[in-house]
Amino acid sequence: GWLWDLAKVSYKWNGNFVDAFFGQTKDKDKNRLSLFRKHVYEGAGIYAHFKTNTKGAFEPYVIYKNGLYDDADGNGENTEKSTTYGFRAYDKDLQSFNYDITYAKADGTIKTKDYDAYGYVVKVGYQLKNVRWKPNIVIGQVFASGDSNTADNTIKTFRTPFGGTDGSLYGRMDIMKWSNLVENVVELHLALQYNMKLKLSYHDFSKDKAEDVWSYYKVGANTHSTELGTEYDVEYKWQYSKALQFQAIYAYFNAGDAIKEAAIATPTKVQSNNAQRLFLQLDYKF
Repeated sequence: GWLWDLAKVSYKWNGNFVDAFFGQTKDKDKNRLSLFRKHVYEGAGIYAHFKTNTKGAFEPYVIYKNGLYDDADGNGENTEKSTTYGFRAYDKDLQSFNYDITYAKADGTIKTKDYDAYGYVVKVGYQLKNVRWKPNIVIGQVFASGDSNTADNTIKTFRTPFGGTDGSLYGRMDIMKWSNLVENVVELHLALQYNMKLKLSYHDFSKDKAEDVWSYYKVGANTHSTELGTEYDVEYKWQYSKALQFQAIYAYFNAGDAIKEAAIATPTKVQSNNAQRLFLQLDYKF
């Protein structure tokens, strides 16, 4: 959802790399060159990748974000200076164990308030390599801090540095955002054949702080419950040939009490609580 004027420098060696970037996000007028007009944010960052073995790596990063608008010229007041830093560490096969860990800490100021928030992802799995279909069982938690007192001088609600709400960390339904969120997840990965994979997963979503909103939902502050709901996913992938791949995903989301309370409070904004999605894809390379 972002349009960038951006420069990136990348240095790579022996499977390692260091990326450095600087850029500015522009307004949504796609028909006009934005090089010297209406930039909303500027950002700079470094992301590095250092191999620990053939299937593992350690990835430190730091991101700086600066809001460029301080008036209401189509974008509202937007004075922000924040830094998000942390790391990702993973290993896909450590004596049959596997793990994927990400940590992010955010500091700075947003408008007139201090910004102090954090988030993390921890997933640990074990693969039974000598069992049929080589099942890999993964358990984990995704966490992003919320704010129990939005009236004080510190913002504790974690927010992603430059947007983005899709991706495997947030659920295939694409209705979650990494903000005021606790997700407990259990996954089962199966290799049905050498070219056929199946993934079954269960997600339990809740708010970190009941007093804070669920950011993507925009409503639901001060609900009695923190429970957002549960999600069930089935993902099937078939690599039919080198050029042809089929993929199917079905997901069902069962809304929790926090969403139901918000729906009662704002009936004009909520059409339904539960949701489901079916995704079919054919990928042909030539």
